[in-house]
Amino acid sequence: RTAMVTGDHVRTAVSVAHQCNILLEGRPVLLMDAAPAGQPADACPVALSVLYPDGSVNASVTRAAVLPQVMMGELECAVTGKGFDALLLPPYEPELLQPMLRRGTVFARMSPDNKRDLMELLGSGLQTAAAPGCPKLGLHVGFCGDGANDCGALKAAHVGVSLCEAEASVAAPMTSRQQSITSMISVVAEGRCALLATYQIFQFIVAYAMAQAFAVNLMYTHGLQLGNYQFLIQDLFYVTILAALMGYTKPRKELARAKPVGRVLSLPLIVSLLLQIAVIVVFQLIALGAMHRIPWYKPTIGTPDLRTYKAPETTVIYLINLGQFVILGVIFNKGYPHRQPLWTNIGMVVAMVLQVLFLIYSLFSVDVFTTKVQTMVGRSPPDGLPTAFRAGLLVILVVHAAVSLLAELGSTYGLRLIEKAKSSGWLQRRGRTTDPVLRQGLLHPMHIGMPLPKQSPANGLHVPSLQPPSGAALL
Repeated sequence: RTAMVTGDHVRTAVSVAHQCNILLEGRPVLLMDAAPAGQPADACPVALSVLYPDGSVNASVTRAAVLPQVMMGELECAVTGKGFDALLLPPYEPELLQPMLRRGTVFARMSPDNKRDLMELLGSGLQTAAAPGCPKLGLHVGFCGDGANDCGALKAAHVGVSLCEAEASVAAPMTSRQQSITSMISVVAEGRCALLATYQIFQFIVAYAMAQAFAVNLMYTHGLQLGNYQFLIQDLFYVTILAALMGYTKPRKELARAKPVGRVLSLPLIVSLLLQIAVIVVFQLIALGAMHRIPWYKPTIGTPDLRTYKAPETTVIYLINLGQFVILGVIFNKGYPHRQPLWTNIGMVVAMVLQVLFLIYSLFSVDVFTTKVQTMVGRSPPDGLPTAFRAGLLVILVVHAAVSLLAELGSTYGLRLIEKAKSSGWLQRRGRTTDPVLRQGLLHPMHIGMPLPKQSPANGLHVPSLQPPSGAALL
């Protein structure tokens, strides 16, 4: 949802809002201004009038007639600073405040205090409310300002972006070098990208820990232990590098309508993580089971003090673990819809290529480095791994990658189908609600918090490069 908050005249603000596609062309606008002095105490605190596309104004309208049209989206809503002050005088009238907060698009002649109060009402509520009962929307609000009179709103908003390097930049958490409200698109895109990167690194670290923990426990059942250099190579040259480079994937250029999940322990992330852990466990067992096809293979029985490091079992598990870490790096670095594709992260692609080459080298080479440093077995009996088995191990890793990818796609699209089913069920039940806004779907969770109108750069459509009037803001 986009709104303009400015100190200019309401007619000027409405005109610019039409040019910027913030207001829809051809739709009348309800104007809320302060009521004239001397009216009865029980009268409406604001004067209501309708501005038509041809410029004519109808001032003889009643709130019973126009307010439902505003809530239904049949009328746009513009509020002046004096009208805003009148609405905030106790006792509060939710019948008037709700249309202004939920559907207000243009706020004109707003003072610095008005702008600050509007940010608080749209967010967590007025911090200096004189009486209880003042409504709030609980939205996450972003504000762009270019002057000293925007400092209060920049501090009150969840995300404040200053469009100049003067007074407003002191109060705003962020300052844009580009003096345009389109900088808010970059802020939202970067925030979503960073949030998704945090989730994916969390998934990667947890899956890596479970893969290594299960591998170690498998070796304990044989009385074996992975070598020190094997742990060092896994942790330092695979996991650390991948986790460090995952955050360098840049945000997408177009802003998606869907928002990221709000917490780490959410159903999509947990389902994806559990499926990947299950695939990891299954393929570790498959790799160990495949060794029984080697003609001379006999299970290795280690010592109770776990001092046996060099065995075919440890070699297989070590190699499988290396491949699994690369697969997890690919699976948990998906780009769509908030990040660019994996191949745009050049550093991570180069690191993965080098890691795969090292894996292939370790898999097929038998030399001093693989046998002495990595404590891996050779090819010859009685405890070696023949070349044919090593090639089969590579095939197992390729199949592992395909199954992991299918599991991730299955969890993603499966949960989407569930969400669609829930949405369709909500649509079937919406006729039973008494709230006209909910009945029309205007405040469905997928609609709340949309940062831009339908015709915007974020949705791939063109918007004229118009600068807002002095003091204008985007929330």
